[in-house]
Amino acid sequence: MNLAAQVRPHPLTSTAPSELYDAAQSRQAALVNLLRLLASAPDLGTPTEEVLDGTFSALEYLAADAERLYAAAEQHSRP
Repeated sequence: MNLAAQVRPHPLTSTAPSELYDAAQSRQAALVNLLRLLASAPDLGTPTEEVLDGTFSALEYLAADAERLYAAAEQHSRP
């Protein structure tokens, strides 16, 4: 399961740079929180391959989307 391929990106053309920046920050915060949860869990049990794949796909999606949003915010803030 590739979450990044399944989620349709939102349009970046009509959004203010501050909104893009805020959206990128929220994705980074979600990514960090998920990584902290995974790192601090004493025992994750034995998740299935599908669950692990989905978890890592979500991490990948959050990181890639944050990068895309930061780039768009930077591009939109240029004259």
